[in-house]
Amino acid sequence: MKKIIFIITFFFVKLSFACTGFGIITNSGTLIGKNRDFAYNPQQFELMRPIQQFHNWYDNNYNHNNIFYALTSRNEVTMGVNEHGLTVIEEDSIRPLDFKKDRMFLQPENGTAESMVIYGILQNFNTVDELIPFIPKIFSVAGPHFYQISDAKKVITVEVAFGKTNSDPKRKFSYKIISTKNDYITHTNTYLSPEFIALNDLTTKVDSVNGANNRLQRINDLISHARNKDINTAAQWFIDTYSNVSSNTDPDYCQNTSIFRSRLGKFTSVDMNIGNDKIYGTVSTMIVSNTGNFKTSYIYLKMIESITTDKDNKQTIKYKVLYTSLAKLFKDQKPTFVEHEMVRNPPVNRVCS
Repeated sequence: MKKIIFIITFFFVKLSFACTGFGIITNSGTLIGKNRDFAYNPQQFELMRPIQQFHNWYDNNYNHNNIFYALTSRNEVTMGVNEHGLTVIEEDSIRPLDFKKDRMFLQPENGTAESMVIYGILQNFNTVDELIPFIPKIFSVAGPHFYQISDAKKVITVEVAFGKTNSDPKRKFSYKIISTKNDYITHTNTYLSPEFIALNDLTTKVDSVNGANNRLQRINDLISHARNKDINTAAQWFIDTYSNVSSNTDPDYCQNTSIFRSRLGKFTSVDMNIGNDKIYGTVSTMIVSNTGNFKTSYIYLKMIESITTDKDNKQTIKYKVLYTSLAKLFKDQKPTFVEHEMVRNPPVNRVCS
Protein backbone atom coordinates (compact mmCIF):
# COMPACT_ATOMS: atom_id res chain seq x y z
CA MET A 1 0.00 0.00 0.00
CA LYS A 2 1.31 3.38 -0.96
CA LYS A 3 1.08 6.05 1.70
CA ILE A 4 -0.53 9.20 0.41
CA ILE A 5 0.46 12.36 2.23
CA PHE A 6 -1.17 15.72 1.63
CA ILE A 7 -0.39 19.22 2.82
CA ILE A 8 -3.50 21.11 3.89
CA THR A 9 -2.55 24.29 2.02
CA PHE A 10 -1.55 22.31 -1.07
CA PHE A 11 -3.44 23.26 -4.23
CA PHE A 12 -3.02 21.00 -7.23
CA VAL A 13 -5.11 21.84 -10.26
CA LYS A 14 -5.37 19.40 -13.11
CA LEU A 15 -6.82 20.08 -16.49
CA SER A 16 -10.58 19.82 -16.60
CA PHE A 17 -11.46 16.30 -17.66
CA ALA A 18 -14.85 14.68 -17.91
CA CYS A 19 -16.64 12.06 -15.86
CA THR A 20 -20.17 10.70 -15.69
CA GLY A 21 -21.68 9.82 -12.31
CA PHE A 22 -24.99 8.71 -10.86
CA GLY A 23 -26.68 7.66 -7.61
CA ILE A 24 -29.92 5.67 -7.29
CA ILE A 25 -32.16 4.58 -4.43
CA THR A 26 -33.03 0.98 -5.32
CA ASN A 27 -35.49 -1.50 -3.85
CA SER A 28 -32.68 -3.08 -1.83
CA GLY A 29 -30.48 -0.08 -0.98
CA THR A 30 -28.40 2.28 -3.13
CA LEU A 31 -26.42 2.15 -6.32
CA ILE A 32 -23.70 4.68 -7.09
CA GLY A 33 -21.24 4.79 -9.95
CA LYS A 34 -18.80 6.81 -11.98
CA ASN A 35 -16.96 6.57 -15.29
CA ARG A 36 -13.61 8.23 -14.67
CA ASP A 37 -12.36 10.11 -17.73
CA PHE A 38 -8.82 11.37 -17.46
CA ALA A 39 -5.39 11.26 -19.11
CA TYR A 40 -4.27 7.70 -19.82
CA ASN A 41 -1.96 7.48 -16.82
CA PRO A 42 -1.16 4.48 -14.58
CA GLN A 43 -3.73 3.86 -11.85
CA GLN A 44 -4.03 1.49 -8.89
CA PHE A 45 -6.74 0.07 -6.66
CA GLU A 46 -5.35 0.24 -3.14
CA LEU A 47 -6.22 -0.33 0.49
CA MET A 48 -5.81 3.01 2.22
CA ARG A 49 -5.30 3.47 5.95
CA PRO A 50 -6.06 6.51 8.13
CA ILE A 51 -3.40 9.19 8.31
CA GLN A 52 -2.86 11.70 11.10
CA GLN A 53 -3.54 14.68 8.87
CA PHE A 54 -7.21 13.73 8.64
CA HIS A 55 -7.72 12.51 12.20
CA ASN A 56 -10.95 14.07 13.56
CA TRP A 57 -11.24 16.07 10.34
CA TYR A 58 -13.04 19.41 10.85
CA ASP A 59 -13.21 18.70 14.59
CA ASN A 60 -15.65 15.81 14.19
CA ASN A 61 -15.79 13.63 17.30
CA TYR A 62 -16.61 10.30 15.70
CA ASN A 63 -13.02 9.00 15.98
CA HIS A 64 -13.64 6.46 13.23
CA ASN A 65 -10.26 6.36 11.44
CA ASN A 66 -11.66 4.10 8.72
CA ILE A 67 -9.74 2.07 6.22
CA PHE A 68 -11.01 2.20 2.66
CA TYR A 69 -10.32 0.99 -0.85
CA ALA A 70 -9.67 3.67 -3.42
CA LEU A 71 -8.70 4.07 -7.02
CA THR A 72 -5.55 6.19 -7.02
CA SER A 73 -3.51 7.84 -9.74
CA ARG A 74 -0.37 9.90 -9.22
CA ASN A 75 -0.83 9.67 -5.45
CA GLU A 76 -4.35 11.12 -5.66
CA VAL A 77 -7.49 9.38 -4.43
CA THR A 78 -10.07 9.61 -7.21
CA MET A 79 -12.96 7.56 -5.78
CA GLY A 80 -13.43 4.95 -3.10
CA VAL A 81 -15.52 2.97 -0.60
CA ASN A 82 -14.78 2.57 3.10
CA GLU A 83 -15.17 -0.30 5.55
CA HIS A 84 -18.73 0.83 6.38
CA GLY A 85 -19.85 1.08 2.77
CA LEU A 86 -19.73 4.86 2.48
CA THR A 87 -18.81 5.64 -1.13
CA VAL A 88 -17.51 8.88 -2.67
CA ILE A 89 -17.14 9.84 -6.33
CA GLU A 90 -16.60 13.24 -7.99
CA GLU A 91 -16.65 15.04 -11.34
CA ASP A 92 -14.73 18.10 -12.49
CA SER A 93 -16.47 21.33 -13.35
CA ILE A 94 -15.92 22.92 -16.74
CA ARG A 95 -13.73 26.01 -16.55
CA PRO A 96 -12.41 28.70 -18.89
CA LEU A 97 -9.25 27.88 -20.83
CA ASP A 98 -7.19 30.28 -18.70
CA PHE A 99 -8.62 29.21 -15.33
CA LYS A 100 -5.16 28.58 -13.84
CA LYS A 101 -4.51 32.33 -14.00
CA ASP A 102 -7.55 33.24 -11.95
CA ARG A 103 -8.03 32.24 -8.31
CA MET A 104 -11.82 32.43 -8.57
CA PHE A 105 -11.77 29.20 -10.57
CA LEU A 106 -9.56 27.39 -8.06
CA GLN A 107 -10.01 26.32 -4.49
CA PRO A 108 -9.31 28.91 -1.77
CA GLU A 109 -5.65 29.34 -0.84
CA ASN A 110 -6.17 27.40 2.39
CA GLY A 111 -8.69 25.01 0.88
CA THR A 112 -8.77 21.34 0.08
CA ALA A 113 -8.34 19.64 -3.29
CA GLU A 114 -10.87 17.03 -4.37
CA SER A 115 -8.51 14.15 -3.57
CA MET A 116 -8.16 15.43 -0.02
CA VAL A 117 -11.94 15.85 0.31
CA ILE A 118 -12.48 12.23 -0.71
CA TYR A 119 -9.78 10.98 1.65
CA GLY A 120 -11.14 13.00 4.57
CA ILE A 121 -14.72 11.84 4.07
CA LEU A 122 -13.85 8.16 3.72
CA GLN A 123 -11.56 8.19 6.75
CA ASN A 124 -13.91 10.09 9.06
CA PHE A 125 -17.53 9.20 8.30
CA ASN A 126 -19.57 6.00 8.31
CA THR A 127 -22.92 7.28 7.04
CA VAL A 128 -24.46 10.13 5.10
CA ASP A 129 -26.28 11.29 8.25
CA GLU A 130 -22.94 11.64 10.06
CA LEU A 131 -21.59 13.72 7.19
CA ILE A 132 -24.51 16.14 6.81
CA PRO A 133 -23.63 18.45 9.77
CA PHE A 134 -20.12 18.89 8.34
CA ILE A 135 -21.12 19.73 4.77
CA PRO A 136 -20.65 23.52 5.26
CA LYS A 137 -17.19 23.12 6.77
CA ILE A 138 -16.01 20.68 4.11
CA PHE A 139 -17.32 22.25 0.94
CA SER A 140 -17.08 25.97 1.75
CA VAL A 141 -13.30 25.66 1.34
CA ALA A 142 -13.20 23.03 -1.42
CA GLY A 143 -12.32 23.57 -5.04
CA PRO A 144 -15.08 23.84 -7.66
CA HIS A 145 -16.07 20.22 -8.24
CA PHE A 146 -19.12 17.98 -8.03
CA TYR A 147 -19.39 15.16 -5.47
CA GLN A 148 -21.75 12.24 -4.86
CA ILE A 149 -21.70 10.36 -1.57
CA SER A 150 -23.81 7.36 -0.59
CA ASP A 151 -24.43 4.81 2.14
CA ALA A 152 -27.09 2.07 2.08
CA LYS A 153 -30.01 4.50 2.54
CA LYS A 154 -29.18 7.90 1.09
CA VAL A 155 -27.28 9.64 -1.69
CA ILE A 156 -25.98 13.23 -1.56
CA THR A 157 -24.92 15.24 -4.57
CA VAL A 158 -22.89 18.42 -3.93
CA GLU A 159 -21.96 21.23 -6.30
CA VAL A 160 -19.16 23.60 -5.28
CA ALA A 161 -19.21 26.88 -7.20
CA PHE A 162 -16.52 29.29 -8.37
CA GLY A 163 -15.62 32.33 -6.32
CA LYS A 164 -16.84 35.82 -7.14
CA THR A 165 -13.37 37.32 -6.96
CA ASN A 166 -9.76 36.21 -6.74
CA SER A 167 -9.75 36.81 -3.00
CA ASP A 168 -12.90 34.89 -2.04
CA PRO A 169 -12.06 33.00 1.18
CA LYS A 170 -15.15 30.79 0.91
CA ARG A 171 -16.96 28.87 -1.76
CA LYS A 172 -20.68 28.74 -2.24
CA PHE A 173 -22.13 25.25 -2.59
CA SER A 174 -25.44 23.49 -2.93
CA TYR A 175 -26.47 19.95 -2.14
CA LYS A 176 -29.39 17.59 -2.56
CA ILE A 177 -30.23 14.42 -0.65
CA ILE A 178 -32.32 11.59 -2.06
CA SER A 179 -33.70 8.71 0.02
CA THR A 180 -36.93 7.65 -1.69
CA LYS A 181 -37.04 4.44 -3.71
CA ASN A 182 -36.49 4.91 -7.45
CA ASP A 183 -35.19 8.48 -7.02
CA TYR A 184 -31.89 9.10 -8.74
CA ILE A 185 -29.35 11.81 -9.47
CA THR A 186 -26.92 12.09 -12.38
CA HIS A 187 -24.02 14.41 -13.06
CA THR A 188 -21.40 15.17 -15.67
CA ASN A 189 -19.37 18.39 -15.82
CA THR A 190 -21.82 21.28 -15.88
CA TYR A 191 -23.63 22.99 -13.00
CA LEU A 192 -27.23 21.84 -12.56
CA SER A 193 -28.27 23.89 -9.50
CA PRO A 194 -30.39 26.89 -10.62
CA GLU A 195 -28.28 29.27 -8.55
CA PHE A 196 -25.07 28.17 -10.31
CA ILE A 197 -26.21 27.26 -13.81
CA ALA A 198 -25.06 30.61 -15.26
CA LEU A 199 -21.47 29.59 -14.43
CA ASN A 200 -21.59 27.16 -17.36
CA ASP A 201 -21.51 30.18 -19.69
CA LEU A 202 -18.03 31.16 -18.48
CA THR A 203 -16.31 28.45 -20.48
CA THR A 204 -15.15 29.06 -24.04
CA LYS A 205 -15.06 25.34 -24.84
CA VAL A 206 -18.44 24.87 -26.49
CA ASP A 207 -17.67 21.28 -27.53
CA SER A 208 -16.97 20.40 -23.89
CA VAL A 209 -20.33 21.75 -22.79
CA ASN A 210 -22.11 19.94 -25.63
CA GLY A 211 -20.31 16.74 -24.74
CA ALA A 212 -21.17 17.01 -21.04
CA ASN A 213 -24.81 17.71 -21.84
CA ASN A 214 -24.92 14.78 -24.24
CA ARG A 215 -23.52 12.39 -21.64
CA LEU A 216 -25.95 13.71 -19.02
CA GLN A 217 -28.91 13.16 -21.33
CA ARG A 218 -27.65 9.70 -22.27
CA ILE A 219 -27.19 8.46 -18.70
CA ASN A 220 -30.61 9.88 -17.77
CA ASP A 221 -32.19 8.05 -20.70
CA LEU A 222 -30.46 4.80 -19.81
CA ILE A 223 -31.49 4.97 -16.16
CA SER A 224 -35.09 6.04 -16.79
CA HIS A 225 -35.68 3.26 -19.33
CA ALA A 226 -33.91 0.50 -17.44
CA ARG A 227 -36.13 -2.32 -16.17
CA ASN A 228 -33.48 -3.43 -13.67
CA LYS A 229 -31.43 -0.82 -11.89
CA ASP A 230 -28.72 -3.10 -10.55
CA ILE A 231 -24.96 -3.27 -10.64
CA ASN A 232 -24.82 -5.46 -13.75
CA THR A 233 -27.10 -3.15 -15.72
CA ALA A 234 -25.12 -0.11 -14.56
CA ALA A 235 -21.90 -1.74 -15.77
CA GLN A 236 -23.44 -1.87 -19.25
CA TRP A 237 -24.38 1.81 -19.10
CA PHE A 238 -20.75 2.66 -18.58
CA ILE A 239 -19.56 0.91 -21.74
CA ASP A 240 -22.23 2.68 -23.80
CA THR A 241 -20.57 4.15 -26.89
CA TYR A 242 -23.55 5.77 -28.60
CA SER A 243 -23.27 9.45 -29.45
CA ASN A 244 -24.71 11.61 -32.21
CA VAL A 245 -22.89 14.73 -31.01
CA SER A 246 -20.20 15.67 -33.49
CA SER A 247 -17.79 18.46 -34.34
CA ASN A 248 -17.49 20.28 -37.66
CA THR A 249 -13.71 19.93 -37.51
CA ASP A 250 -13.39 16.45 -36.01
CA PRO A 251 -15.28 13.50 -37.57
CA ASP A 252 -14.23 11.25 -34.65
CA TYR A 253 -15.52 13.64 -32.00
CA CYS A 254 -18.41 11.38 -31.00
CA GLN A 255 -15.81 9.02 -29.49
CA ASN A 256 -15.22 11.85 -27.05
CA THR A 257 -18.85 12.56 -26.15
CA SER A 258 -20.36 9.13 -25.48
CA ILE A 259 -20.46 7.81 -21.92
CA PHE A 260 -17.53 5.50 -22.68
CA ARG A 261 -14.88 7.73 -24.24
CA SER A 262 -11.88 6.46 -26.19
CA ARG A 263 -10.69 8.92 -28.82
CA LEU A 264 -6.92 8.59 -29.31
CA GLY A 265 -6.43 11.40 -31.81
CA LYS A 266 -3.18 11.00 -33.74
CA PHE A 267 -2.12 8.05 -31.58
CA THR A 268 -2.97 4.51 -32.63
CA SER A 269 -2.54 2.89 -29.23
CA VAL A 270 -2.15 3.53 -25.53
CA ASP A 271 -0.75 1.35 -22.75
CA MET A 272 -1.92 2.33 -19.27
CA ASN A 273 1.20 0.87 -17.68
CA ILE A 274 3.26 3.43 -19.58
CA GLY A 275 0.70 6.21 -19.75
CA ASN A 276 0.25 9.16 -22.07
CA ASP A 277 -0.51 12.70 -20.83
CA LYS A 278 -1.45 13.93 -24.29
CA ILE A 279 -4.67 11.95 -24.68
CA TYR A 280 -7.54 11.07 -22.39
CA GLY A 281 -10.71 9.04 -22.23
CA THR A 282 -12.47 6.63 -19.90
CA VAL A 283 -9.76 5.02 -17.79
CA SER A 284 -11.84 3.31 -15.11
CA THR A 285 -15.33 2.65 -13.76
CA MET A 286 -16.47 2.06 -10.19
CA ILE A 287 -19.98 1.04 -9.16
CA VAL A 288 -21.06 0.15 -5.62
CA SER A 289 -24.33 -1.55 -4.74
CA ASN A 290 -24.96 -1.14 -1.00
CA THR A 291 -27.76 -3.07 0.72
CA GLY A 292 -26.59 -2.42 4.26
CA ASN A 293 -25.31 -6.00 4.45
CA PHE A 294 -21.76 -6.47 3.20
CA LYS A 295 -22.47 -10.05 2.10
CA THR A 296 -25.03 -8.79 -0.40
CA SER A 297 -23.29 -5.48 -1.24
CA TYR A 298 -21.03 -5.51 -4.28
CA ILE A 299 -18.36 -3.45 -5.98
CA TYR A 300 -17.70 -3.46 -9.72
CA LEU A 301 -14.41 -1.94 -10.81
CA LYS A 302 -13.23 -1.74 -14.42
CA MET A 303 -9.71 -0.53 -15.21
CA ILE A 304 -8.59 0.06 -18.79
CA GLU A 305 -5.26 -1.61 -19.61
CA SER A 306 -4.70 -0.83 -23.29
CA ILE A 307 -6.36 0.42 -26.47
CA THR A 308 -5.14 -0.39 -29.99
CA THR A 309 -6.55 0.90 -33.29
CA ASP A 310 -6.45 -1.16 -36.50
CA LYS A 311 -6.31 0.05 -40.10
CA ASP A 312 -10.11 0.29 -40.23
CA ASN A 313 -10.11 2.52 -37.12
CA LYS A 314 -11.66 -0.17 -34.93
CA GLN A 315 -10.46 -0.08 -31.34
CA THR A 316 -9.58 -3.20 -29.38
CA ILE A 317 -9.92 -2.27 -25.72
CA LYS A 318 -8.45 -4.52 -23.04
CA TYR A 319 -9.55 -4.03 -19.46
CA LYS A 320 -9.68 -5.88 -16.17
CA VAL A 321 -12.69 -6.22 -13.88
CA LEU A 322 -13.07 -6.72 -10.15
CA TYR A 323 -16.56 -7.87 -9.17
CA THR A 324 -16.87 -8.96 -5.57
CA SER A 325 -18.87 -8.46 -2.39
CA LEU A 326 -17.76 -5.78 0.03
CA ALA A 327 -17.51 -8.52 2.68
CA LYS A 328 -14.94 -10.41 0.61
CA LEU A 329 -13.11 -7.26 -0.45
CA PHE A 330 -12.43 -6.09 3.10
CA LYS A 331 -11.87 -9.58 4.50
CA ASP A 332 -9.41 -10.94 1.93
CA GLN A 333 -7.68 -7.65 1.09
CA LYS A 334 -6.42 -9.30 -2.10
CA PRO A 335 -8.69 -8.12 -4.92
CA THR A 336 -8.76 -10.52 -7.88
CA PHE A 337 -9.31 -9.04 -11.33
CA VAL A 338 -10.49 -10.85 -14.48
CA GLU A 339 -9.24 -9.85 -17.93
CA HIS A 340 -11.76 -8.73 -20.58
CA GLU A 341 -11.74 -7.31 -24.10
CA MET A 342 -14.17 -5.32 -26.24
CA VAL A 343 -14.15 -3.85 -29.75
CA ARG A 344 -15.40 -0.36 -30.48
CA ASN A 345 -16.46 0.46 -34.02
CA PRO A 346 -15.45 3.75 -35.68
CA PRO A 347 -18.04 6.51 -36.26
CA VAL A 348 -20.41 6.22 -39.22
CA ASN A 349 -21.59 9.57 -40.57
CA ARG A 350 -20.36 11.18 -37.36
CA VAL A 351 -22.50 8.85 -35.22
CA CYS A 352 -20.95 6.39 -32.78
CA SER A 353 -22.81 3.22 -31.89
